[in-house]
Amino acid sequence: MIPDLNDVALFVQVVRSGSFAQAARQMGMPSNTVSRRVQHLEVQLGTRLLQRSTRKLVLTQAGEHFYERCTAAVDGLMSAAEQLVSGREEPSGRVRIAAMADFFDFFSMDWVADFLACYPRVQLEFVLSDERADLIADRLDIAFRGGPLQDSGYVGVN
Repeated sequence: MIPDLNDVALFVQVVRSGSFAQAARQMGMPSNTVSRRVQHLEVQLGTRLLQRSTRKLVLTQAGEHFYERCTAAVDGLMSAAEQLVSGREEPSGRVRIAAMADFFDFFSMDWVADFLACYPRVQLEFVLSDERADLIADRLDIAFRGGPLQDSGYVGVN
């Protein structure tokens, strides 16, 4: 059985902080909940990870091995989550825009510089062609075209 990753993260936090109470404060939860979750993890794994006394916690040999193996995984998961959150706060990535070859002759492109100044982590990629682009196959995000829409699934704006 694969252990609950939240319980593994709590175990790592307990070891790093040195106590259930300190880990509970850092995680914003009651210390008895942290203790119960670590105990549940030990039951799932079928081994004791921590020797508990009223004064301190000591890793067992199995606990030490488990901690060493889990630390990188927990840190990696936390880093991945932080990157996703920061990515939502500031737009980033590539935006592919299809337009007719003479598109730039008819429309002012001042907005491109303004847009890139506001969103420096976004890269605009223009695909210029007089051929009708397939938004899905060509992996396009936006297409500027004139004339009737061929696919009723597209949205046209006047």
